[in-house]
Amino acid sequence: MAIRIVKSKGWKDRLRGHKDAVLAVFSPDGPQGTTLLSGSVDGSVRAWSLTERRVLYKHRLSDPPVLASPVLVHPDETDFIDEDDLRSGTEEELQGNSAISAIAFTTSMVFVGFDNGKISSWDLEHGQLKSTFSAHTGRITCMILMGSNLLSASYDGTMRCWNTTNGSLLSTFNVSCFPVSCICMVPGKPDQVYIGSWDKMVRKVDVTKQECIQMITAAEEPIRCMCAMDNLLFTAGCDLIIQSWNIETGAPVSTYRGHSGWINHLQIFDNKLYSASDDKIVKVWDIKTTHVLEDFCGHEDGVLSLAMAGKMLYTGSLDQSIRSWDLAEMERRIIERRTMRNEELHSRRYEIFYKLMSEGSKKKAGKKGKKGKKGKKAGKKGKK
Repeated sequence: MAIRIVKSKGWKDRLRGHKDAVLAVFSPDGPQGTTLLSGSVDGSVRAWSLTERRVLYKHRLSDPPVLASPVLVHPDETDFIDEDDLRSGTEEELQGNSAISAIAFTTSMVFVGFDNGKISSWDLEHGQLKSTFSAHTGRITCMILMGSNLLSASYDGTMRCWNTTNGSLLSTFNVSCFPVSCICMVPGKPDQVYIGSWDKMVRKVDVTKQECIQMITAAEEPIRCMCAMDNLLFTAGCDLIIQSWNIETGAPVSTYRGHSGWINHLQIFDNKLYSASDDKIVKVWDIKTTHVLEDFCGHEDGVLSLAMAGKMLYTGSLDQSIRSWDLAEMERRIIERRTMRNEELHSRRYEIFYKLMSEGSKKKAGKKGKKGKKGKKAGKKGKK
């Protein structure tokens, strides 16, 4: 039975103030937290109070790049707006040395990667520069924390490991002659990571030993994002599909189809797979069945990032906004649709059962009729 995809346009809040694409959103206190951090290509980081509906603080991390023409949106009663930034005007052109290309948060720090290959770390509370990391020769695409160290990926085809305290380079792993696009931790292996590249390969690497343990040809187009849980690795990118893999064997497990644009971000939450795409949609997937449970539609451009906070889903986009979606409402819709499908299946089964019973009764009645006719003919012959 085909599953009907339901699109939800019921975003709750729109957080506005950034003047360029929102690269990262992060909840420092986890899914139940009431604070959301956001980082943008406009060179700023903001902390939003989700209960007080205001900006707690914002920091200018560097001179921002030249901004493209802003997306003009009309405020309404659901908008959550940083009014200071709106008053500053949206027509100004801001000059900078290099564009921000990647952002990664911790509870107290933010790491910023640039097009020129440099990385800087900043204290979130005071907005002070703490360290600079210089060694990459190409655009920074991804950064993650591995314990107390920072791992970074770049267009220069390398993954580098850094001391986050003093910015010193600890090691360099030459991945490929193609850009490296994403890194994710191997579940249960604190020294191992997966590295995704534009050469369509995923490599499992032991960072401490500097060894490549496993290689998977994971796609037909460049890989853009990954995530992992338990014994499954999920990969996605420019071929518009999500593929899951067995972590131990490297064998393909399931394929998830439905996006019509490049997939930019993958995340597991509450045993569901969330994917953000250039098609402006966030999809929620049933990991076991590969069915789409929900489509979140409402952004005016591609979706780049997502995070859970205050029992809501928050998404950052190229349209310069952050939007929120009610996860409790989503769960109710999923349960309602599941109940309706089950009732429909039961109804069809009863319909088929009664149809078969009816056909069987007609066949029996037909046989009795034939026997009766034969008996009458035999009686007539006897009389003669």
